[in-house]
Amino acid sequence: MTHSREAEPENDAQPDLRPNLTPGIAAEQQQGDMEVILIQRARRCRVQQLQQHQQGPQKQRRGQERIFRPRTTLQGLREHDIIQRYRLNWQAIQQLLRNIQPQLAHTLVTPRTIPAETKLLAVLHMLAIGSFLTTGALVGGISQPSFSAFLPKVLDAIIGLTPRHICFPNTLQKQRETKQGFYLISGFPHVLGAIDSTHVRFVPPAATEHLYPNRKHTHSINVQAIVDHQGLITNIVAKYPGSVHDSYIFCLCTINEHFQDGRYGNGLLVEQYMPEEEEEEDAGLQHEGELQNTAAGIRRRQQIVNNFF
Repeated sequence: MTHSREAEPENDAQPDLRPNLTPGIAAEQQQGDMEVILIQRARRCRVQQLQQHQQGPQKQRRGQERIFRPRTTLQGLREHDIIQRYRLNWQAIQQLLRNIQPQLAHTLVTPRTIPAETKLLAVLHMLAIGSFLTTGALVGGISQPSFSAFLPKVLDAIIGLTPRHICFPNTLQKQRETKQGFYLISGFPHVLGAIDSTHVRFVPPAATEHLYPNRKHTHSINVQAIVDHQGLITNIVAKYPGSVHDSYIFCLCTINEHFQDGRYGNGLLVEQYMPEEEEEEDAGLQHEGELQNTAAGIRRRQQIVNNFF
């Protein structure tokens, strides 16, 4: 015997407890609640900022903990490692630091202030190894932006020491000492210095790139240096591109003018490839003139290309 019963709904009806609002009123109420939430959130952020300001600077930025790398020092390094990394020994680095420390000192010193020693070591490593800023900053234990910020200041401080440490023997006493030193080494009299040039490789500027290739087809600066009997540099000229001949640099340098006007008496400069005749000097001048003409032609061609294309 079959029993029939009424079909029951699949889901039990739940009472609707929400207020009977029209769609427009519901949207306005939802927007108002959102504004209240945003205002409360802004107030909490403002309170947190005030608390952080009162408690001092925190080590968090944008939700991430700031990383403070250990500062690089010379402690624990052997003399061999110091010379290999910075091309100077411990004593020379300390002396250089004492000379430039006033220029690198901060008026306000905090626990996060980069010490002058760390700045100097980072710059010396970059100059010695020829590394990029990232490597120099890594060795110094500092960030790349910080390294880029103080790099010009450290370089200017080092360059400012040039007149104090690089000086050709101008007094009679120094000239006698230099001549005596060279004579004891080689038995050659009246020598005031040994002169030579070297090519320092670098990345040239794009506008004048054609001036810097040397005879080995690499870009460089032709640097002329004079040293005394102790191997100390007494004069240096580092402003000519690698395409310029050594004799041309010497003909235009101030030291050559002083020798020509008799300021150094019977003093001599010793170098294997010094120009001995006027023909060699004329060849250097002619070579430089051809380079200048070539550069002028390239500039004119570039102007024409820019104007018409």
